[in-house]
Amino acid sequence: MKFKNHLELLSEKIRTVDLAKEEDLRSVVADETVKAMGQMLEADAAKRHDRPYLRG
Repeated sequence: MKFKNHLELLSEKIRTVDLAKEEDLRSVVADETVKAMGQMLEADAAKRHDRPYLRG
């Protein structure tokens, strides 16, 4: 998956966390926060893959 796609998914998860916080849905906030963190890791991996010159 491309870096841009991961950023779009991350943005969606962050919006979900914000909405869940407004409704005081703590388990949803926790779950989506963990998923967002995973999505950040996926985005970082995609960024490195999309730009081969960054590989060490």
